[in-house]
Amino acid sequence: MIQVRCPECGYLQTLSEERFLTISDDFLNCPHCHARLPKKWSPAHPENIPEEARHKIIAFSRRILNGGTMNRAVVTALEALVRRYGQMESSLKALGVGYGSLGEHKKAEEFFAMALQESPEDIEMQRWFAKVKLALEKYDEAYLESTKVMQIVGSDVADEDIATAALALIGLGRSEEGKSLLDSHPDLDDSLPLVKQAMRKLGRQPRNSSAGWRSAFSLFNDLISSSYKMRLQTLRDRAISLMKSRKSDKAATGSSSAREFSLKTRPRMFDRSFPEKTAPRRLFLEYWIYSPNDAVPDWEAVRSDMDTACAGDPELTPRVAQINHLIQTNALSIEYVKKEEAEDLFSYPEDVLPRNSRGLSPRDVDRVVNARLIVRVRFVQKVDDAVAWLKFVVCLVDRFRSVTEGVVQDVISHTLWGEAEWKKNSRGMSARRLDFH
Repeated sequence: MIQVRCPECGYLQTLSEERFLTISDDFLNCPHCHARLPKKWSPAHPENIPEEARHKIIAFSRRILNGGTMNRAVVTALEALVRRYGQMESSLKALGVGYGSLGEHKKAEEFFAMALQESPEDIEMQRWFAKVKLALEKYDEAYLESTKVMQIVGSDVADEDIATAALALIGLGRSEEGKSLLDSHPDLDDSLPLVKQAMRKLGRQPRNSSAGWRSAFSLFNDLISSSYKMRLQTLRDRAISLMKSRKSDKAATGSSSAREFSLKTRPRMFDRSFPEKTAPRRLFLEYWIYSPNDAVPDWEAVRSDMDTACAGDPELTPRVAQINHLIQTNALSIEYVKKEEAEDLFSYPEDVLPRNSRGLSPRDVDRVVNARLIVRVRFVQKVDDAVAWLKFVVCLVDRFRSVTEGVVQDVISHTLWGEAEWKKNSRGMSARRLDFH
């Protein structure tokens, strides 16, 4: 929430971050004395930023940039924090990506422009910036940004870079140049929205369009010749004959045997003995373990401990076997941060602990306050069975917690777990608990 005090009558006005950000005027009106208050932010000095705010800025930024669950509330909350306390790490880029994904291109342009001043070499951000300019119909700037990207990446140019430049040329009335640009790259992936849009604007039909599907269907239909239809009819007649013979068998064997036949052979439409398949979902998990010891855990010991803990579990055993591959592909990352390397991460405000914790004992609080090492475990992967992967990551975190004698923090929910509460909730992870997580 945002609180604004009127300098004339002293009235304290409370607004939500989203309401404050959506007020288009540069002034707020005091509802008591009708004074006009300037709507402005005063970023705090970095040393005065509460640890909770710092942590949320980093967490929200990473959630957006890593493709985690994102909605308008997350983006507006991040903007409110950044405007109040100042930007950190990639928060400006995250705001640009967030507002761009929400279709608020004007705001996305504002944040990308600020972010590019600090990181002008960020190719991904330049690509986003070009797309935002295109969405705002600033075709000359979109063409300039997209060609700049193509010159930098050279032969590694992406299909969407070419499509963005072509659409910008079309918007500038230079359709022939746009056509020539597309012709010079005949193997573009026309399933990409921008490529498809560019082709349609130039009067082309994308290869993967519905017309292509219709022609393929027509071809398939033609393949069903009259002889093939006759064979289908023969199969149909044989099926009818089989059903008639089965009906006569049922009448001959009596009602009891018919019931037995039905129960034993009738296919079950919903067989609960098989797990229900779900669509792949992107799973983003991050945990910090605050350890009072400064010794980095021995990875081989942790790995061996994982094998022992997960042995015999049909869900966890195959996932543990993939652990080295997950690390190599950056799906799983494990980092060790010592206090002397980043002291600001270790200064957890004691007054915030009760609000951000579950079942912290005095011993747990002492471990957090006097932590010497943070183990950061992060998992980002598109998975079919999210519950099983959550169990795998929680098991790994629990191994680190046990080895380092640390306290676990769930970065996504900003929750510090006391040892007893963590042990209780980390057992028997369910789909319901995954949604809660």
